[in-house]
This record gives sequence, structure tokens and C-alpha cells, in this order.
Amino acid sequence: MSKEVIISIEGKQNSGTEAADKTLFVTTGNYYEKNGKHYITYKETEITGFGSNTTTTVKVDGSVVTMMRFGDNNSQLVFEQGRKHIGYYETPFGGFTVGILSECVDVNMKEGVGDINIRYQVEINNTPQSLNDIHLRIREA
Repeated sequence: MSKEVIISIEGKQNSGTEAADKTLFVTTGNYYEKNGKHYITYKETEITGFGSNTTTTVKVDGSVVTMMRFGDNNSQLVFEQGRKHIGYYETPFGGFTVGILSECVDVNMKEGVGDINIRYQVEINNTPQSLNDIHLRIREA
């Protein structure tokens, strides 16, 4: 069974060459649990840079978090502490693969509410590009 939730997403990207780029996005979405996994879905907007035709699904499987985007911009990024995963990232200018090395993945979810904190490094062609932090807070609507 799905329930409506309020999702706050705080992001910080630090490429090391200039001040960190920070974003805050609050939206409504849906939460459901299936086969012991938590799922949070929401629509992107122009504010996030992905366009309103893109839906994001965050899957929490224990301590592994997968962020999937479907629509105008498709991507799949896997976050697992201490592990590097290769993901696909699609932009209006074309798609490419990225390495995602997660330094910290902290999940605290219970009955559809909670927090997800992720710190990860993005690599392109095995070269570090940025250090990123994402904090998702999920609350009942």
C-alpha cells in the first residue's frame, strides 16, 4: 500500500575549485514497501534540472540505496558504503557512465518516515570530479 509523503532533499556538491553548490528541494511523493525494501517516488521539476517529465524512485535495500530516474533524463546510481559502483547518467546533451564511490550511507527508515544521508564521490574516467552530500528526509503528508 502506498502513502503520500513529504520529501525534503538537501544536496551539496563540492568540486574543490569553487564554493560548494547547495540545493534544497521539498516536494510530495509516495512511499511504499515491497519485499522488505523501501521505495520513495517523486516527480522532478525544472528547479532540480531534470524537468517535470522525470520521475525519481529511491530504493532502500538495507544499507544499499539506489536512485533511479525515468523520463526525459534517465539514470541509475547505486550507493553502498565503501564500494564503487558504475552508474549511467543521461543529460539533454547525451549519456555517460560515472563511478560512484560512497563514503557514507546512513539509512534510518521506519514505517515510511525517516532520513537517508549519503556522502559520495563522483568519478568520470576514473578521475574524481566532486564530493557530494545528499540528505533525504521523508515525513508523513
